[in-house]
Amino acid sequence: MVYCQHLVLILNLYKMRKIIFVNLIAVFFIINIADAQINSEVKGVFSMPFGNNKIVDYGTGLNFNIGYLIKNKLDFSIGAEKIWCASIIDGYKISSIQANLKYFVFTKDIKPYIGFGIGNFQESFNQPFGNDFKESGIGIIPSIGSLFKSKIKGLFFDAELSGYKVYKNHPISIININIGVLYYFRLKVERK
Repeated sequence: MVYCQHLVLILNLYKMRKIIFVNLIAVFFIINIADAQINSEVKGVFSMPFGNNKIVDYGTGLNFNIGYLIKNKLDFSIGAEKIWCASIIDGYKISSIQANLKYFVFTKDIKPYIGFGIGNFQESFNQPFGNDFKESGIGIIPSIGSLFKSKIKGLFFDAELSGYKVYKNHPISIININIGVLYYFRLKVERK
């Protein structure tokens, strides 16, 4: 059973390659500031619903982001996330495409931040006698977290607490605990 879950995870990541490729192209088009810092991040996600949700218990997933750091204080990123949930309904998952903004309070070895994002979320699951159910909606993503510097230049560990409030016919409210790694690619742009 565990082998099948890992196989499904790998196949879903393969499907997300187009989203990641589009994100990479978008970030390279907005590079226009000297000493720009592009970053790439991968996070593991643990989700817990709150409110009146009696269908979903918890979920785990992955989050991929490509970002652009401005003046060591403001980070703009775009990314994709997929969460597979334990539920009374078979195949329950939440997918999203997100745009996030983080403001770093301090820029030392430990970099705490507050963030806000917006995303397009899709809830889907398998129905017993028919087509799969899919419903999309726009959601907001407040977050707090911190980056911790590692011994490898440009590599940080990220610990984040975020929440989702998705507005659609059947609203979703989720709290996420995200743990991951972020790497800064430093680019020198020469001006003439």
